[in-house]
Amino acid sequence: MKNINWRKRDTLALFVIPLEFLLGWLFVTFVHINNPNISALIPFIAKLISLVLIIILFHELLASDGRDFKKRLWLKLLICLGIAFLMRFVLSGVRGLLHIPQSAETLKMLTGGLPYGLFLLASFTPVLAPITEEVVFRHVLFYKFKDSRVLRVIMCIVSAFAFGAIHFNNFSGNLLLTVPYMVIALLYNLIYYFTGNIWYSTTIHLIFNFSQSVIPALSLPFIAGGIA
Repeated sequence: MKNINWRKRDTLALFVIPLEFLLGWLFVTFVHINNPNISALIPFIAKLISLVLIIILFHELLASDGRDFKKRLWLKLLICLGIAFLMRFVLSGVRGLLHIPQSAETLKMLTGGLPYGLFLLASFTPVLAPITEEVVFRHVLFYKFKDSRVLRVIMCIVSAFAFGAIHFNNFSGNLLLTVPYMVIALLYNLIYYFTGNIWYSTTIHLIFNFSQSVIPALSLPFIAGGIA
């Protein structure tokens, strides 16, 4: 394709997230685990495997962009922090327009009898996702096409739709409920396009997921009056 430097690793990257879903499905379908403590770690392990594969495939991109991102790091982190919290308002706003109930996804996975330490570890599962998802959806499925005006617009929409759609399991398979994430993905695409550095959108995504999952999990003992 003209002006598109498509490499073998880009093709391989497209299989990483499907592999993550496949691993989870194989565990649930064929490995009958009756221990809820182990079952709670399956998504964590699957996302960790995906993360390792992406780092292996795209270590050069992550390292080169990382060197640039580290310049005036604290200022950039503050900017990313501010944008991440603006993203939360955008998410809430889109949910309101679509009449989707406001809820913290993480608090849906109430401990369910899990030891709090294990529950807290499981809450870090979404924090493992941003590097993988930013490389796949922002770099491979969007930024690679930035030099073609038509494909740039098409892939911006396609990658945003795909990003939202992979979260359908969070909402019992209801695709409509993933629309707010598609809107968020469009914003991530714009951030990557205008900065040209994968670490801006990745850092914002990390902060966003951390605030949606780990912070509620950390605050749960205080909300519940302590967990034994």
